[in-house]
Amino acid sequence: MVHLLLRLAFVVPTLLACSSASGGSSRADATTAVTAAAFGARCTSDSECESGLCLASDYAPFRFCSAACDLPDEACLDDDGAAAGFCVAFPAEFAASEKTICLPLCDALPACQSLATQWEKCEAPNYKGNLIGTSATGVKVCSAPSQNGKPIVDTATCAAWETGWETHATQISVCRAYCNYLSTCGVVPDGANLECCAYGCFREMVAADGEIDIPFEKDVKCFVTSYSSVQGTTKVCTEPPIACGQEPADPTRSADGSREAGGT
Repeated sequence: MVHLLLRLAFVVPTLLACSSASGGSSRADATTAVTAAAFGARCTSDSECESGLCLASDYAPFRFCSAACDLPDEACLDDDGAAAGFCVAFPAEFAASEKTICLPLCDALPACQSLATQWEKCEAPNYKGNLIGTSATGVKVCSAPSQNGKPIVDTATCAAWETGWETHATQISVCRAYCNYLSTCGVVPDGANLECCAYGCFREMVAADGEIDIPFEKDVKCFVTSYSSVQGTTKVCTEPPIACGQEPADPTRSADGSREAGGT
């Protein structure tokens, strides 16, 4: 990410560190060891992040490494004193444990997607289409605007993951039926959380903007239909892969972003 830091120094040479009054380990300041690559990287727990904060929010459809900061519109520095992120103060409606956080800097979308492919844009800091901050003209951060305002899903339990997706009731039902088949036939481990399986399936099937992956939906429906058609026979697990021309796959990893939608 050296090119990102050089660009920031060129565009906004007066940016300073995000200072911390509390001294907490998840707040970014000149003495907190935070690598440039940490901000914006996908994570599942605080311990995975150099900053000590794996943030769940409605800013992105996955948890990402960040840090709380106290000086909006200024740089968050890494342990070498280089700009590793940008401090942004979100409005009160922002759904996250911290409202003023470090976001990953970028010069173009590929830089964001090298951290997590679900980043959608490299643009001026904004939330729900409204620009945030004014002092750092020209600074760009990674964003996923289609997630703004969407309910946050706890990927440890995946409880109520379908909230807000009432318009996609068919896809929700299909994914739940698919995971029931996967559980019955041992494709997912015994005792697996089938809500996370269904959520992972849904994430692969439906993009954050609501667009449906038709080929994937067709594949899943094939397994569900075939499984249903052979109930009461000895073919409940052997027939679907034959009928659909492929082996079924456990989509659970897609629930927490450890596999990207449509990935393997």
